[in-house]
Amino acid sequence: MLTHSLIPDATVLAILLAVADTVLAQRKRRKHTRRDFV
Repeated sequence: MLTHSLIPDATVLAILLAVADTVLAQRKRRKHTRRDFV
């Protein structure tokens, strides 16, 4: 419980990761998109 900035920050990060994952999945069309991204 530090600041309320952590809550939206985590949400934004999650959304960005989800969008990036979808974009990469559509571009590469591979099942190992998460492993390739990390």
